[in-house]
Amino acid sequence: MQQHFAEPIKPNNPFKICISSTNFPFSFSFLIPIEKAKRLPPGPWKLPLIGSMFHLLGGLPHQVLRDLAKKYGPIMHLQLGEVSLVVVTSPNMAKQVLKTHDLAFASRSKLLAAEILLYNGSDIVFSPYGDY
Repeated sequence: MQQHFAEPIKPNNPFKICISSTNFPFSFSFLIPIEKAKRLPPGPWKLPLIGSMFHLLGGLPHQVLRDLAKKYGPIMHLQLGEVSLVVVTSPNMAKQVLKTHDLAFASRSKLLAAEILLYNGSDIVFSPYGDY
């Protein structure tokens, strides 16, 4: 009696190659830790790769942001691609951000290219705010 094991993928069967190549990346998705949910302000719904960038299409940016502010409030969260933004649209909230909580918003966001090319982002342009 002959035992049947899983047969190897042969180059003449493109269906098996297609299925195995699409399943390979998903097999490692369980090893990546899931990021904890952040407490972010409300914002429009997002698509997986482009985020909420498509909401900004179809009009002038300041008018689209005004309409979104009417729906989601004076402070809202937008996801533009992989960049997460908090948009402040009222003068009172802008004053709180720029004067009262200025130290929390003083540093730049970290860029991968700056960390790789510029000694962990320690040059004068990309260094974090505070004591050196």
